[in-house]
Amino acid sequence: AKMSLLQEHFFLAHRHSPWERLFSSKSHGASALTLLEKTVGRSPTVFLVQDHNHSVFGAYVPAPIENNTSHYGSAETFLFTLHPVFSVYASSGDNGMYVLTSAGGVSFGGVVHGDDHQAGLSISHDMHTGHSTSGPTYTNPGPIASAQTFTCLHVECWALVRPPLSDAWSLLGHFT
Repeated sequence: AKMSLLQEHFFLAHRHSPWERLFSSKSHGASALTLLEKTVGRSPTVFLVQDHNHSVFGAYVPAPIENNTSHYGSAETFLFTLHPVFSVYASSGDNGMYVLTSAGGVSFGGVVHGDDHQAGLSISHDMHTGHSTSGPTYTNPGPIASAQTFTCLHVECWALVRPPLSDAWSLLGHFT
């Protein structure tokens, strides 16, 4: 039920798209480099994280994933929580620090390392440790994880598969 709520926030063309798992830390190993090898160029994607207290949260990224030490993405990127409660945190529009994905780690709304990262969500290169705080990029009022610093139990990245063009055209006229 919470996944259906989450899908309502995706671009209209992807709300009912099938999901393809691109990366799982349990299957592919806990490495940001492996994550990148499996996901670069894919879009849109959904990052899911389960922390040590079994909270589930993540990010929706409509832009293609890049191996980049600079921030990229768009204001349509958002953070969310699925468990224990469902919430969506949109971009604030205050800066363009939406996504940073490199061998050094993954960050949404800040940097991966440092005491002043102010990331809505960041995950270390070994996918073991994460941080989550309120910051200027997203509207989350505090950590989206169960704690500001957390241990990752599982990290996944899923792609939303676009329907073939013939299927997309067949949906026209079905707006009622």
